[in-house]
Amino acid sequence: MAPASLRVIILVAICQSQGAVSCDCSWTNNGEYCSGNDGTHCWSVCCPNSCSGGGWTVAYSAQRCQMSNGVRRISCDGPSMHTCGMRLTSSNYVGRGYHSVRIKAAPGPGVVTTFYLSNNGGLYDKTKTHPWVELDFEIMGNMAGPGGQSRIWTNMFTDIAVEHNQWIIVPFDVTADYHEFGFELGDNSISFKVDGVPYRTVDIQHHEDVRSSIWSTSLQEFVSVWGQSSQDPGEGIPEFQNALGLLDSIPNGFPRYAEVIM
Repeated sequence: MAPASLRVIILVAICQSQGAVSCDCSWTNNGEYCSGNDGTHCWSVCCPNSCSGGGWTVAYSAQRCQMSNGVRRISCDGPSMHTCGMRLTSSNYVGRGYHSVRIKAAPGPGVVTTFYLSNNGGLYDKTKTHPWVELDFEIMGNMAGPGGQSRIWTNMFTDIAVEHNQWIIVPFDVTADYHEFGFELGDNSISFKVDGVPYRTVDIQHHEDVRSSIWSTSLQEFVSVWGQSSQDPGEGIPEFQNALGLLDSIPNGFPRYAEVIM
């Protein structure tokens, strides 16, 4: 087998032959010249300071995430769901205790920055054929900042896609600065906390699937940015989709950025 340094040189050459003409990994460049035919693969080779690392792995669209001084910057590059955002997956499976990240959410209509726990690989089962447990912070740019407040969609999925959603209101613009979003997982309850303040507490004594996921430490951490447009309707119930808005309602307002500190 070739030495690691030689393998990197070979892979960079392959990326460049596919159209990735440089390895400029700066936030300004935003991966524009490190995409090629296989953006995630080329980015991981060309840009070793990418967002994968520290127990987190890029699930897709690595070219839309860069790391600088411990901050992961995630971009929404255009008015289509196919050009907006990416997902990070933690290698940690968590149970009882407090689990959090710091987020400065992406602004504007149609884009949502999320922190969530799931025992289903981070996926929403659109077929609704099997049960899973998921806890969500869905931080919508469209709901940020009016009157100095922001509305945040919180949710708990149980059984087969049964939603237990609730809006919470925080006294600041979630797109203006970093704030800590966390889940306090207990034996009988879950608290949704922002900057250490509990804004929602759910009694889970009658949700055995949730309690089992906590006891068995089977919940995985995820962070993502994604969007919906008039051509690409997103996921969720009508109330959620209507509140989120549409990326293409402001077609020239790109790129937009979220920043995350794990």
